[in-house]
Amino acid sequence: MDAPLLLAGENTKSLILHILADEWPLSMKKIYFAVRKSSRKPMTYQAVYKSVKELLGQGVLAKQEEEYLISPLWIEKSSEFISCLAEAYNKRNIGSARRLQELNFNSLSEAWDFLLSRINTDFFGESKEAYVQLRRFFFFPISKEDIARLREFASRKKLIVMCRQKSLVDRLVAGFLTSLGATVVIGIECARPTNTLVYGDCVISTFVIGETERAGLSEYYNGSRDMKLPEAGLFKAFNSIFFRKMRVKLIINRDPGVLNDVLEQTRAILSKQPY
Repeated sequence: MDAPLLLAGENTKSLILHILADEWPLSMKKIYFAVRKSSRKPMTYQAVYKSVKELLGQGVLAKQEEEYLISPLWIEKSSEFISCLAEAYNKRNIGSARRLQELNFNSLSEAWDFLLSRINTDFFGESKEAYVQLRRFFFFPISKEDIARLREFASRKKLIVMCRQKSLVDRLVAGFLTSLGATVVIGIECARPTNTLVYGDCVISTFVIGETERAGLSEYYNGSRDMKLPEAGLFKAFNSIFFRKMRVKLIINRDPGVLNDVLEQTRAILSKQPY
């Protein structure tokens, strides 16, 4: 059963899901009283009980002892379905594409895989140039597949990568990206307030949610910037952060006015430091 159908309207199952989305877990009795309070029509305990049991049998709800909540697995599958459908509709220009899209990931690795898996498709639209603004570079092992993806992209587009820092590790990563075909400028005032990719018809902004997580990234960068640790130690330290569970949010803005404004500001930054 699809999420949009369950959440639409004011049927009993829809009310149950809306109630459990605000507070969970709840007992059958609490669900019944909440549904009766929210419903515009008389609601019997038997009707609510039957709907809860059907949702449980369909895997939409989960049970913890004698209380119920929306199944985390169902939420994950529904999110994947809606994201895939929205992507397919956007590619075929069906309906009005959302100008602002928010994507949430559970690690830096997940966000990286998402971007790299779509960079050579038309998901972000098409343009001759791509601009990346980063606060700093990180030193980490990269797969052959990802290297091939980056090289392919840089061979077809004018890829300009800007980095605010210019430590030893930033210079090393800059050299690596240059070898793949990118134009890299380090020590340039950019990426304020956050890391940004401008490509196609999109401005993609990246956010790491949580003070502790951001502090961990800064600690790793400060420890690696002068390459004081051996490579094995650097890779191990980064892997512990790269795959660590943390909230990473991508905001994709497809508003033409926003795109033009960010492009203008980006080119103005570059004009102050020719490359």
